[in-house]
Amino acid sequence: MNTTDHQIVLGTMDFGTRVAPDRAFAVLDSFVAGGGVWLDTANCYSFWADPSGVGGASERVIGAWLKARPGARDMVRIATKVRQNPLVPHSWPQSAEGLSARAVRSGVEESLKRLGVEHVDLLWAHAEDRTVPLQETVGAFGELVAEGVALRVGAANHAA
Repeated sequence: MNTTDHQIVLGTMDFGTRVAPDRAFAVLDSFVAGGGVWLDTANCYSFWADPSGVGGASERVIGAWLKARPGARDMVRIATKVRQNPLVPHSWPQSAEGLSARAVRSGVEESLKRLGVEHVDLLWAHAEDRTVPLQETVGAFGELVAEGVALRVGAANHAA
């Protein structure tokens, strides 16, 4: 599969909250049937719409879809993010996970479990965390790339 061609990315933020799993499965099936490749999610999606007050619903739905569709993992690329998930239900931003090495590793490990995959194709730092030295955050992301846990990394919602 050529991943350098321009691709439409399917945002899955509301899967498992505002979009029921059966509807999400239909959207995913249609997206892949139409040649779609990239799925975008985050470990915090969508804590604000989930009665639990924490994220993970979108990743759980994608994981269930992958499990129900043998071979689907070979057809899609998964982008997820760490940084914003509340560590205390209904307490955001006060308890939002940060970007310490421990938080990054814990966040991605939990994402991998929910997704049911061994690696993600793109791991984003969802927002900056000025309480953690940038060297620590970049080092944590570098370790994940070296281990093959994240094939690519990026930063979103960071000041230039």
